[in-house]
Amino acid sequence: MLSDGIEKIKGVGEKTTALFHKAGIYTKEELLNGFPISYIDYPPVSRIVDAREKEWMAFSAVLQEDFRGRPGTAKEILLARAFDSSGEITLQFFHAPYIRKTVKKGMHFVFYGQVKEFQGRYYLQQPKYFSIEDYREKRKLLEAVYSSAKGIKNYIRRRAIAELFKEDFACSDVFSEGELERLSLPDKKESLRLLHFPENFQEREKGRKRLAFEELFFYSLYLEKEEKEYKAEKELSLYEEGEEKNFFSYFPFSLTASQKDCILEMNTELLRKQRIYRFIEGDVGSGKTVIAFYLIYLTINRGKQAAFMAPTEILARQHYENALKLFPDRIVLLLGSTSQKEKREIYKGIAKGEILAVFGTQSLIQEGLSFSALESIVIDEQHRFGVKERLKLEKKGNCPHTLFLSATPIPRSLAKLLYGSLPLSVLKEKPADRLPIKNALIHKEEQQKAFSFILEEIKKGRQAYVICPMIEENESLPVEAVLSYRKVLRKFFPEDIRIGVLHGKLRSEEKEAVMAAFKRGETEILLSTTVVEVGVDVANATVMLIENAERFGLAQLHQLRGRVGRSALQSYCIFLDRKDDEKSRERLEIMKNSNDGFAIAKEDLRLRGPGDLFFGERQSGELQFSMADPILDEELFRIAREEAMQMLKADPELKKHPKVQEEFFKMITTDTP
Repeated sequence: MLSDGIEKIKGVGEKTTALFHKAGIYTKEELLNGFPISYIDYPPVSRIVDAREKEWMAFSAVLQEDFRGRPGTAKEILLARAFDSSGEITLQFFHAPYIRKTVKKGMHFVFYGQVKEFQGRYYLQQPKYFSIEDYREKRKLLEAVYSSAKGIKNYIRRRAIAELFKEDFACSDVFSEGELERLSLPDKKESLRLLHFPENFQEREKGRKRLAFEELFFYSLYLEKEEKEYKAEKELSLYEEGEEKNFFSYFPFSLTASQKDCILEMNTELLRKQRIYRFIEGDVGSGKTVIAFYLIYLTINRGKQAAFMAPTEILARQHYENALKLFPDRIVLLLGSTSQKEKREIYKGIAKGEILAVFGTQSLIQEGLSFSALESIVIDEQHRFGVKERLKLEKKGNCPHTLFLSATPIPRSLAKLLYGSLPLSVLKEKPADRLPIKNALIHKEEQQKAFSFILEEIKKGRQAYVICPMIEENESLPVEAVLSYRKVLRKFFPEDIRIGVLHGKLRSEEKEAVMAAFKRGETEILLSTTVVEVGVDVANATVMLIENAERFGLAQLHQLRGRVGRSALQSYCIFLDRKDDEKSRERLEIMKNSNDGFAIAKEDLRLRGPGDLFFGERQSGELQFSMADPILDEELFRIAREEAMQMLKADPELKKHPKVQEEFFKMITTDTP
C-alpha cells in the first residue's frame, strides 16, 4: 500500500530511511509525489577533438594513466588523462580518493560531464563514468533530477522509486477508465511512472498533463461552486458619492485613468449595495495596491474591519508600512514571526473591534483569530494561495467584500477560465514619473562587464539585485547557486561593498533582517533566489543581474525585473544567458526588447514546450498548482472546466462520484501544514 512506510521498500535500510525522514518523506506515497525538478538527457558520445567549453558532453575514452595528485596542491585534487582516436582530455576529481582504486590505467569508460578549458587544455571536472553498455542504457531514459536541498543523493531517490514501481501497488484514481479513455489521458499510476522515468520529454509531458488536468479539474469545481455563492447583497453601503475625492488627496500624484475607472466601477457596485468580489490585474508597478487601500479606507471610515493577506512576510510588512502613511491609527501587522505576547494582544484587539485593519500572511487564517466585524479582505498575489486558504479568510466575515490582486500577466482569453465570472479590472498604465527599464542581454564571457556596471551604479549611491536560480549547487544541474555565487561577487567587488544573501531556506526572521538591511541601504547588493519575485519595493535599487536567465520562464523574468524601476530613477535589467543557443537567444531577445508584461506572456505561451523545463527549488509562497500552468495549459484548462460543469450539472452534490467528492472536500477543508 502507498500508505506504507518508506522502510518497506526493498533496499531502503535504516540509514536511508533516516535520510528520507529528515527530508520529510515517511511514506511510499510521499516519495512518489516528490517530483523531479529537471532531467538529464544524456547526449550521444562525441569525439574528444569536438569538445566545446561549458557544454555537457560524453566521450568514450581509455585511461592513459593512473590518477595522480596535482603538483603543489592538496591530495584531494586528482588528475588523469584519457584518450580516444581523435585526442586526449584531462579528468579532474575533487575529494574522491576512491577513484584511484576504481578507475585505473587502460580501463575504458564513457565519461560524461561539463567541458572546461584552461591554458589550451580541455578538462572534465567530477565527470560521471559508465561502461559502454551502461551508458547505452542511460540514453534510453531521461534521468530525473530531484532537489538536492533535502540532502538525499539523486541516485538513492531514483533507486527507491524504481523499486517501488516493481511492486504491484494500487493507486487510487478519481477518474474512471472510460473518462480517461475519452480524454486521452493515462491513469494516475502510469502518469507517475512517466514523470519519474520518461523515455523522452514527450512522455514526461504526457504524465504532467494528466496530473495538471486533475489540478485544473478540481480548481474548476471550486470556481463553479464559488460563482453561485459570491453574488450577495450587503446591508451596509461603504460609499457615499464624492467620497473618493478625499482619498485621492492623500497622494502627491494623480491616479492613472485605469485606477480611476476601477474605483468608479467599485463605487457603482457599492451604491447598489452589491458585494465587491473583483479581480485586479495589473503589470508590475501599475498601482494595484492603491485600489486595495481605497477599499480599506472606505471600510475603516465606517468602523468596520479589513484584512490584507500577502504571500510573504516581506511583502506583508511592506504593505503595512505603506498603509501607515494613510491610516496611522488602529491598524496592525500580524506575522508568523510575531511574538506570542504580541499575538495575544492583537487577537484581543481584533476580537473587540479595537483594531480595524490587519496586514499579514497566512497568520490571518489561524483558528484562534476572530473578527468582530470583518467587512473587506484583500488577497495579494492570489494565485500564491490555495483555495482553502482563501475560503478560510472569507469565512471569518459574513460575505466580505473581496479584492484579488495579481501582477501575473495573462491573456484575456484566460480570465474567464481562471476567475469564472468575477469582474476583472486591468490596470494598463504606470505612474507618469516612471522611466522605462533599460534591458541588456549578455553572455557568460561578459559577466565581469556586468559587475563593472553594477559597481558604477553603487558608486552613484544606488543598489543592485543579483538573482540566481538555485540556493545550493546541484550535482546534476549546471546552474549558478546563491551560496556559491557570493564568493564570485566577493572576488570582484571591494570589501566595503556589503552583500546581503536571501533565499527560501532562511528562517522568517533572517529573511526579514536581510531585506530590512537592504531597504535601509545598509547593504548595496542583494544576492537572492526568486524569493524576491513578488512585490519587494526598494526605490533606490536601480539594477538587476539575472544569472542563468535562460532557465526562467519569460513571465517570471518579467516579475523579477519588476523589482527595479520603482522610482523616477533610471533602472536597468541585465539578462545573463549561459546557454547561448538560438532558441535561448530568441526567448531572451523578447525580454530585452519589451517591458510589456502582457506581450511577454503571449510570447511565453508561444515559445514554451515540454522540453523547456526547469522547476528550480521551490521558495516560500508556493504556487497553488504544482503541475498545471494555466497559461501553457489554456486548452487543457478549458476541457477541465467543461468536465467540471457537466459533472456538477448532472450531479450537483457529487454523490455519484464519491472519489471526486472526497478529494474535493479535502481540498477545501484540509488545514495547510
